[in-house]
Amino acid sequence: MVLLKIKILLKLQKYWELTCSFCKNYWRGLVVLGAMLICFIYGKKIEKKLKLDRAMTSAQWKKEKKEIEESYENEILKRQKAKRTYDKAIKAAEEKKAKATTDFEKAKAEAIEKLVLESKTNPEKINDALKHLGIEEI
Repeated sequence: MVLLKIKILLKLQKYWELTCSFCKNYWRGLVVLGAMLICFIYGKKIEKKLKLDRAMTSAQWKKEKKEIEESYENEILKRQKAKRTYDKAIKAAEEKKAKATTDFEKAKAEAIEKLVLESKTNPEKINDALKHLGIEEI
């Protein structure tokens, strides 16, 4: 058992010396390899953070895109509603104007008829009343 321990210790000592000799001869390569390993591990950590940032940015962009699209749709709906209201108001105004014109013409015709009936016997009074209404002599 003691002999086995000594054998193991000698093997460990042999490999230790070989490792130290290798490190002395190739120390530059080992330093570069160590730096690359550190950069790789650090890069993985940063990559995780950047992946999270990209996911958050993507989610934010999708949210903003949705809000912009909704605002434009709402604006289009508002403009369509305003156009319909405007068209209704114009149509109502035109109808009111047409009705007012016909009502005015009816009232004017009734007034002329009334004047004519009142002054059946007096033609000068009829001519004066017609001139007052803008109608020249007949």
